[in-house]
Amino acid sequence: MKKYSRRFWSAQLPLRPDPLEDELLTSWIVRVAKAYRMKVQSFCHDLWPGVNIWNRDFDLNPNSHVLESWAFLMSVPLEVVLKTTFQSSPCVADSRLRLRNSILPLVKYHRVGRSNGLQYCPVCLAESEHYRRYWRFAFAVCCPRHQCWLHDSCPDCGSPVHFYRKEMGHRNKVKIGSLANCYNCGTNLGLCVEQMSGDGVISDELLRLSHLIEDALAVGQIRFHGGHWLYSEVFLSGLEALAKLFVTNYRDYGSKIQLEMLQCGLFHPDCEKIAAFRGLGLTRLPLRLRRTVVSGVAALVMDTQWPERFSSICDAVKLWPSVLTKDRDYVPFWVWKEMRKFSVVYSPWRNETPKHSRYSSYSAMVRYHESRVSKRVDR
Repeated sequence: MKKYSRRFWSAQLPLRPDPLEDELLTSWIVRVAKAYRMKVQSFCHDLWPGVNIWNRDFDLNPNSHVLESWAFLMSVPLEVVLKTTFQSSPCVADSRLRLRNSILPLVKYHRVGRSNGLQYCPVCLAESEHYRRYWRFAFAVCCPRHQCWLHDSCPDCGSPVHFYRKEMGHRNKVKIGSLANCYNCGTNLGLCVEQMSGDGVISDELLRLSHLIEDALAVGQIRFHGGHWLYSEVFLSGLEALAKLFVTNYRDYGSKIQLEMLQCGLFHPDCEKIAAFRGLGLTRLPLRLRRTVVSGVAALVMDTQWPERFSSICDAVKLWPSVLTKDRDYVPFWVWKEMRKFSVVYSPWRNETPKHSRYSSYSAMVRYHESRVSKRVDR
């Protein structure tokens, strides 16, 4: 077991900024280091010597000892710290619902990012200099509050967002500066709204879907089309399953679905560019194509004719459930039951709602039923 420094562990830190709305743990740590006017690397080394934080996706795979010590140092409950990571959701690490596949990857090599896994809203950064969990999800392509697109790189130099590298490589530089500045060229990402305004119009369906996703992450449950309640994990996993229909190369179903939606006026003509990226998954698509796919999912899910239009598209392209069950063990019931209307045993608690008094959370419901969340695929 690694030995941790006790320099600050003997007492809580005197300056303890609270986490901001939906803030990532790494963003919180950088803001605290900035408050102490210390280099980020030196600050973390003094607290946790020998622990690697910045050469991995620490928000997705945090160290349990770091979480516990950070909760003590900041004088907050451990649950507050967990909410700044993706470990607050019991299904992120659960392969059944594949929610981890909906989080944009942060590929790093020696603390240097090799992927654009962190997005940002320029207006949000101008209002508050912190980075949010919502921006890490692949389905988050627009900001529902300011009705603008999210971006994943600097508009001037094209570098990805790495707010923790601002003083790295500069031995005598201690002041971190604004977290909204690009680490490479220093451009203020919060002042680039005019440069990024020509990326197309955001549909009403996509805005409503973004509102639902934001509510699902904040509350843990949403009311789908004014009917039954869905837990956020089940809802997001269903969106991931629907997005797979657009990027799959299995029997050319992706092209058939896009063509059918084009004829219905529900899809963007840029869908032809997705053909070169089929089979890669939603998180590996370039940002512009990911916007097209998520807009197509929003046009299906948030359509006033859901699920009738979705069922008609499935019948038109002869879409069978094997397309969804090909690479996964579980299919969310709210998607599965609309694909096939014949009698299928979904789940023993499919009609239960989150408002039931016995279910204070998703994990409590799973423990109560000790059963599956969705349709089981027998191999």
